[in-house]
Amino acid sequence: MNTEQKERLIRINGRYLQEHVLTESDFDMVDLHIAAIKLHHKLCKTPQVGDIVEGAYYDGVYPYTNGIIEKINEDGSISICYQPYIPFITVKDDARIALSVSGGPFGDHKAEELVLVCEDDEREFCDWGSCGACANGAVNFFAPVRRWKIPYKWRSKTDVYVVEHGIYHYPIYIREMGSFFNIASFYTMEQLDRFCAILGITYTLSEEEPVCKRYSVSHNFRETKGFNRLEDVPEGCKPMKLLSNGHIVDGFFRIVEHTVELYRPNPNCPDIYKPLPLDEHIKFQQENGIY
Repeated sequence: MNTEQKERLIRINGRYLQEHVLTESDFDMVDLHIAAIKLHHKLCKTPQVGDIVEGAYYDGVYPYTNGIIEKINEDGSISICYQPYIPFITVKDDARIALSVSGGPFGDHKAEELVLVCEDDEREFCDWGSCGACANGAVNFFAPVRRWKIPYKWRSKTDVYVVEHGIYHYPIYIREMGSFFNIASFYTMEQLDRFCAILGITYTLSEEEPVCKRYSVSHNFRETKGFNRLEDVPEGCKPMKLLSNGHIVDGFFRIVEHTVELYRPNPNCPDIYKPLPLDEHIKFQQENGIY
């Protein structure tokens, strides 16, 4: 391992260095792991353990870009962790590598599903350092791998629910799959349509039951960190009224591919955080719903 590689290893192992010292045996261990990965990278042109995979699970609803092949099953299928933490690596006696991967979800795929995207990418691995298995005792390092993609058709994970009046205070609400929180809530369909027109999004009926209708929304939503100054608002954003810290204020939104990004002002910045007076707040909420 040359000086530049050692310096990079030191830079990415701040937590380890808080309590331990990187020794020559740690550098040698990393060299061994990288050599084993490179060997398989050279000999095998098919998807291998440790390679990066991007795609979308739950039938295209949840895209991922940093999935990992955690193992090759006996039947030749590939086990992928879609949202992994940094995996632990072990080099077996036959020089093959094995991973201990946590995170999830996991899924099995046929090798022919994967399409090569990049021949020379890299990902982060780790193994216990010279201090052994202990707090902050894992040494992290990067190694060359391939990047693969499982093609998928994008599908929205956001729905509009219209429930029978009297069940909820707001009978119409927008919610992301698996979430307990509403993105927006309305009293009437006219309010929903006005909201969608502002954003430039649409919805289509996907399921109908006696007390509830569910509509699929054309876009997903993403809450950003907001902004402290108007200069922090990205180009392409358009103004709209948004709820922030319990008050209706001037915010922004923009469309990025299939996603509506929402930008709300920081309540601690009085120059940009200017709530509506209470009477105007109540009127706005009655006329437009809440979002």
